[in-house]
Amino acid sequence: MVLSTKHNFVYETLPRVALVLEKGVEKGVYCATAVSSLLAITGVFPQGFGITYIPKDSDNQDLDRYEYAIVTGLYPIQPQQPMCRMVTRNLTYNVSAQGCIISASNNLYYPLARKKLAVVSQERLLEILELLVSNFEERKNMPLLPKCWHPDEYFSIIKNQNLWNKVTIHSN
Repeated sequence: MVLSTKHNFVYETLPRVALVLEKGVEKGVYCATAVSSLLAITGVFPQGFGITYIPKDSDNQDLDRYEYAIVTGLYPIQPQQPMCRMVTRNLTYNVSAQGCIISASNNLYYPLARKKLAVVSQERLLEILELLVSNFEERKNMPLLPKCWHPDEYFSIIKNQNLWNKVTIHSN
C-alpha cells in the first residue's frame, strides 16, 4: 500500500511505515480511524514483501535454518503476523507454494527471531545463503541473517507471479 518511489530507498524499512502512521496518530497528524483501518487491512508487512522466517519441523520445533516467503494476504489476524506463501522449502524454491501465517517469533525481521539463529555457525549460514541466492559472491559479505529478502528476481519468472490464488494456510 505504501511504497517508496525513490531509487535508493532501504527496502527493509517498509514495515516501519506502520510505526510512522501510529506516531502520526499520537501527534494528531493522521486520523486514528483511518490508520487503524489501513493497518487492519494490510498489517505491518505490505503485499509482495519478502519475509525470511524460521520454519518448524513436524513436531513444531524450530529448525536451524531460514526460508523465504512472500506476503500475499490482506486482513491478517495479527498485524505483525503476515499471511504469506512459502516460496522455498528445505532451501529449494517451490513452484506449488503453500500458504502460512508467519509468527513474529519466527520472522527474522524481528530481533527475537534473529537471536534464535545466532547459535548457527557462520559456515552453515553461508551454506544456506548459497542455496537461496543467485548472486552469492555479492551477498556473502552482507549480514548472514537477513531481516527480509528482495523477491524481484523471483517475480521476474512468469510462473511465480500467480501467488494470490486460493491456498490452504498453515501457522508457523
